[in-house]
Amino acid sequence: MAVAQVKQLWPWIAAGGARRWVMNNFFGGQVLSGRVAYDIAAGRLQIRKPLNAEEVSGLFEISGSRFDTAGVLPAVRDAVGAIKFTGERVEISLASGKSFIGEGREVALSNGTMVIADTTVRPLIARMDMDFKGEASAIAQVASLEPLNALRGIDLAPADLSGQVDGHV
Repeated sequence: MAVAQVKQLWPWIAAGGARRWVMNNFFGGQVLSGRVAYDIAAGRLQIRKPLNAEEVSGLFEISGSRFDTAGVLPAVRDAVGAIKFTGERVEISLASGKSFIGEGREVALSNGTMVIADTTVRPLIARMDMDFKGEASAIAQVASLEPLNALRGIDLAPADLSGQVDGHV
């Protein structure tokens, strides 16, 4: 099914923060397989508190999607991976994807994870971990953006770099 259709099937009572994050940040592509599990005691929904990991969980394997990450970092496109949620925790695994930087440049991404430990906490905080590959200037341009700011305080501009880079962040 299309990601847009599956998103509409996700009930608002199930992992509301995780659902909001997916609704606002995940677009396009296909859900190749998925499951959602509920174990909610009678009367539990009357308690105005988010459902926990024992009460709701789900896993969706996706292909060809786009999702936003953090700050002004470019979106990940052509993403292949999975979205898993347990209660208010969201884990996104990225087998492969790309970020387009402009001027026809792109950064290839793989072996990635993005974890939002608790979608009810503000500001929303995520931990990202992934491999990247691309032109040095494109990598440096991404690294200079919020929230990374890797070039802050360094007398070096992305355009000063050339060649190919493989790395892990």
